[in-house]
Amino acid sequence: MERYNKLLTAILLAGATFTASADSIKLEVGAWTAGTGDADTETHYFDKFTFSSFDPVSTYLDPDLSAGLQNGTPVMVFDTATDITVGLLNVDPLPVPADTEGFNDFSGYKITADYELAGFAGFVDGSGGGSLDGTLDGEALGATFLDGYFKLYIQSIGAGGVLGAKTEVLMIDGITSVANLSGAEISLELNGDVTSVLAGTIFRELPIGGKTDLKDILDDAAPDLVIKAKADTEFDGTALPTPPAAPKLIGDFTTFQKDFFFANSGGATLAAALPALQVLERTTTLTSANLEFSVVPEPASLALFGAGLFGIGFAARKRRQS
Repeated sequence: MERYNKLLTAILLAGATFTASADSIKLEVGAWTAGTGDADTETHYFDKFTFSSFDPVSTYLDPDLSAGLQNGTPVMVFDTATDITVGLLNVDPLPVPADTEGFNDFSGYKITADYELAGFAGFVDGSGGGSLDGTLDGEALGATFLDGYFKLYIQSIGAGGVLGAKTEVLMIDGITSVANLSGAEISLELNGDVTSVLAGTIFRELPIGGKTDLKDILDDAAPDLVIKAKADTEFDGTALPTPPAAPKLIGDFTTFQKDFFFANSGGATLAAALPALQVLERTTTLTSANLEFSVVPEPASLALFGAGLFGIGFAARKRRQS
């Protein structure tokens, strides 16, 4: 696991970020507003989604039984969150009067998200002393993610607050991460490719090839372009993971997690390895997280934000199914 130790430290402390400016987009929510709102069924243009506070769960596994976090060796980590609620569509300046299809009062509809991430985690020195001894003497527990997906949903809010069925409107895949470490606080940036969009739902303010619907841009309007997604947040790296309240069973893990474990543990299956694995968990409250999109050229140098990660032998991912 020494190579993971060096990789984790190098990536977390590098602080590389994707700098393309966010595109201005809007949502068409007529299918979910059930006649509520103002005269139209579109939001104003905005540059990012801002999520309400949520509590992702991190699960840590030690695939080579090296005592993992106790001795400072990075271990495998899965990060999962479901039903994250969008609390704001960031528009500057706010329109007057406020558009009731957007902002804090989502009139008649709700936007939520789910995600799964996988990578490696370990203690990173934030004090500059070069120590990686697995204690919190100026260090923080950070992670670098090598794969993941993110799904965005819209659902209607009916009479009495009854929620309609979730409709998936966007999928981001192949998520990787970069981070900036400052003491115990870690600023995390996640980058990935938009791989599917529901037609007639998300529109770009500036057309590309005469098209503004992100579905059209993704499919055929711009074959030499790619829609990149970037999420950013901050978290406290000082909270240590602890053993779960009950032993983890193979049914507690998703197909995505099982596939990642198999691809990154020498071909061992999680089902076979789980009885001997050290398993730890941590719940982290994130009070600020944003999501934005950019349509950019796709030369080799921009094919993946974290391209350097994929030269170290990690196996290709399998596409996730709903």
